[in-house]
Amino acid sequence: VVALGSDIQLCTGNPFPTLDAQNSGASFQWFLNGAAISGATQQTYTPSAAGTYMVNVSVGSSCLGIDTVEVTVNPNLVITLPANQ
Repeated sequence: VVALGSDIQLCTGNPFPTLDAQNSGASFQWFLNGAAISGATQQTYTPSAAGTYMVNVSVGSSCLGIDTVEVTVNPNLVITLPANQ
């Protein structure tokens, strides 16, 4: 079983959390928006951009599971208050 958890919402400038496939002793391949991420073959992966991340976990030729998580980066809000009159 692979469980990356809930989708992630960040504000601009906040660090990306590390994603963990939670299956030691297996093989891993991480994807961003459907494309394999070169060299991303460890149990954990720290994103560097917004998008849909997927991990494929396998042992030998047997797939143990696939899971996805959406990482969204929201712009910081700027609130302008009117000047006192």
